[in-house]
Amino acid sequence: FYASEHEYSGLHIVRPSTGRIVNELFREAREHGAVPLNEATRTSGDDKSKSFTGGGYRLGNSFCKRSEYIYGESQLQDVQILLKLWSNGFSLDDGELRPYSDPTNAQFLESVKRGEIPLELQRLVHGGQVNLDMEDHQDQEYIKPRLRFKAFSGEGQKLG
Repeated sequence: FYASEHEYSGLHIVRPSTGRIVNELFREAREHGAVPLNEATRTSGDDKSKSFTGGGYRLGNSFCKRSEYIYGESQLQDVQILLKLWSNGFSLDDGELRPYSDPTNAQFLESVKRGEIPLELQRLVHGGQVNLDMEDHQDQEYIKPRLRFKAFSGEGQKLG
């Protein structure tokens, strides 16, 4: 299903099934305009990858013209988020389990039921587009995913 009330946000829902909370979530999202998408459509969706759009340097010469920085296009960032609905709660992407009983989590799910992107996710993109996919795993208990190895995730400093 795909629902959108705004050109920069949408709700993408996959595989509705049985279960009180999960079924209600899928049903109400459908009532607010969500449309079904099959697995092939989901994986082959629009490939919006573009060439480099950042800034760079226009090189000068050593005699009369200095190098200057040229700013790139200002683009809003698109964010793809996967909401997995488990038997004992839900998780976003490969994050921690969030129990259904927590009031903050209930508010999050109510936004999804209304066909809206939750405020928490809207803040992540600062005006960009949010695509929210939902997967039904209610017949499984949440198992913490293994951490992926990142070689370096810090910052660097230019010397000299």
